[in-house]
Amino acid sequence: MNKILKIILPLCVLLLLISCAPEAEPPSDFTVVATFYPVYLASANITHDIDGVSLKLLTPHGAGCLHDHQLTPGELESIEGADLVLALGSMEDFLPRISRVYPEIKLVKVGDESNEHCWVFVNDYIKMVNYIGSAIIKADPDRADDYERNLRVYLEDLSQLAKDMNLALIDLSDSPVIMFHDGFDSWRLAYGLNIIATVECEPGVEPTPREFADTLDLAKARGVKVLFVDSHYLGAAAHTVARETGAKVYELNPVASGTESLDYYQRAMRSNVETVLAALGEG
Repeated sequence: MNKILKIILPLCVLLLLISCAPEAEPPSDFTVVATFYPVYLASANITHDIDGVSLKLLTPHGAGCLHDHQLTPGELESIEGADLVLALGSMEDFLPRISRVYPEIKLVKVGDESNEHCWVFVNDYIKMVNYIGSAIIKADPDRADDYERNLRVYLEDLSQLAKDMNLALIDLSDSPVIMFHDGFDSWRLAYGLNIIATVECEPGVEPTPREFADTLDLAKARGVKVLFVDSHYLGAAAHTVARETGAKVYELNPVASGTESLDYYQRAMRSNVETVLAALGEG
């Protein structure tokens, strides 16, 4: 009997100590603000379904590229209380204002300073996603395992997208094209697009008369039959060139704006591939 008590009593004491031990505190809430849609979309894939984490997009979903964007008072106020602000860095002229108003908030630039449209090429977007994942994990290490799980899944999807795009676009025609958006210049080397001119049109901003005349003359001289435009571009220049030369206008989505769908980037890029193949797929 004494032997049994000697065994049972320590076990009872151990169980009592375990039952009285305080429960581990859950990680405190963590708020991320992304300045720009592509940064937001990557962050959403990394943070989704993780308890206690909230993600905000600072600018409107349909804002497009943030050239000359000025923060509204409401947008600036929405940053208050954030634990981390993620920015592309090469496009947001308002970042010094954020740092001045909220000097205590950590602001991390995740883009490529040498290429302000780095997310348009999937391999560069993968680099950006990795930067974002590292920044979030460093700022909130208590949830590192959850972030890393989501990051791994997203990177697998993007890696497959990169392989599929390389395979699909390997035999493009070398017919000359004119691009009405400078964001796709990275596709020139990556996929062999024969872009002979880039007209840096932004929504609501048309090329100057001189730029338009030069573009029209070049299109006629080189026999251009394909014009690529930003899907948000509603201007007349490209359509006028098409009318004057017999070229056809095709829309490409630079993913500067989009929906809440986590797979929006993949779907947009696959749609772009279909568009390019329709225009130049005869090889």
